Amino acid sequence: MAVSVGVIGLGRWGTNYLRTFAALGADVRMVCSSTEATIANSLSQVNLKVNPATTTDYKKVLSDPALDAVAIVTHGSTHYQIAKAALEAGKHVVVEKPAGFTSHEVEDLVRTAGSSGRILMVSDIHRFNPGIRRIRDDIKAGVFGRLLFLRSFGFSNGPVRSDMSVLWDILPHDISILSGIVGDYPLWLSANGASYLKQGIEDIVTLDLMFPEGIFASGTGSWLYPFKRRDVVVVAERMFAAFDDYADKDRLRYLSREGSGFQPIDVGSVKPLDAQLAHFLECVSEGKQPVNDGREALKITRVLEAAQESMLNFGQKVEVA
Repeated sequence: MAVSVGVIGLGRWGTNYLRTFAALGADVRMVCSSTEATIANSLSQVNLKVNPATTTDYKKVLSDPALDAVAIVTHGSTHYQIAKAALEAGKHVVVEKPAGFTSHEVEDLVRTAGSSGRILMVSDIHRFNPGIRRIRDDIKAGVFGRLLFLRSFGFSNGPVRSDMSVLWDILPHDISILSGIVGDYPLWLSANGASYLKQGIEDIVTLDLMFPEGIFASGTGSWLYPFKRRDVVVVAERMFAAFDDYADKDRLRYLSREGSGFQPIDVGSVKPLDAQLAHFLECVSEGKQPVNDGREALKITRVLEAAQESMLNFGQKVEVA
């Protein structure tokens, strides 16, 4: 039997969730957004076999006994509140990052999921990116040798958030990517940022991260860029890797340190959101814990908290809890 799903939040990304759930065969029974016009616009873009019930009150989604799970794709400042209420209502939850703005909030969600016996998945889309997964797998297989240095970029020309800085909007991806490649989380970090569009909301942030075994990494995110960019470079003992998520071709390339030229690496065409939501539906159906559960989100949140502290202290080195 198909998993019955409700989608809360139908902006651009919420509509992608709706489309993906439909393509994966989920039973999308109810959708919710802040206005009827937003709902109508989203539904017009998705080919659904059966039109779902609609509402502008997310609490009606949570009170529907026919729903197994909900996807929360709303403004970041609402994620914790809605996710907690959904878990308390007995729904399995996939929520966009960040799940909360403090480790206390994310810990609360983890506890609530545990006590309710429900699954909590926090979106970590690049964990399912085939290019990043290929790099991780090859590092584990020993292809690269000892890791030395990693660099990531996450840039876009908006949307500009009013409820969180680029640290909490874009840099969770960089932390996840870099930590996933290393296979561990950083020991300490230094962060700097600047606000140009809205005072007090950083729209450019750079993180310097020191991982165990002396592996150094740096990540930069910004909304102030003329086009989208998601790049990762890995420097290791025997090999370089260069990944460009928006390249027209050869998104992933390897280069031997011996200088034999860049080798294109086929990573297939699986879309990360498709893979992530398929994993969520599988976990709900089979009672498995997702790889990007609340405990993993808590680790990323602690890195973000340390970065926030460092920025407030002009880049001071901060140990990660």
